[in-house]
Amino acid sequence: MIEISPIILEPFCEAHNCLKNNCYTACALMCRKLLMNLAVENGAEEGEHFEFYISYLQENGILNPDMNYFFDREPEKIRTLGNDAAHKTKAVTSQNAKDILQTTKTLLSLIYHFDKEIELCNLKGDIK
Repeated sequence: MIEISPIILEPFCEAHNCLKNNCYTACALMCRKLLMNLAVENGAEEGEHFEFYISYLQENGILNPDMNYFFDREPEKIRTLGNDAAHKTKAVTSQNAKDILQTTKTLLSLIYHFDKEIELCNLKGDIK
């Protein structure tokens, strides 16, 4: 199993805590930030736009081509909901926050075999 660095695990745990505390916009923003952190951890420069990071992850094999069934639409969901959270006045709904966190969890599970770390955050079974 690949060890997950704090710049990945901490935003995930923070996003989960935001959801548990009904801070839905903050949850969406943390999931978006986590994808940027994933790209930076794998060599991308900080300060780029979000679409750059998604492309970087795909072009550098972090988002494996075998996962295209998932990644063709799921990073777009994180991008869209994250953009809405960052750039629109309408609040993120509970369901949207749950969706984006579940998408992020799935992404991390596919990349890192994330189950052990999820237990460390005391998250097992909380996200359905």
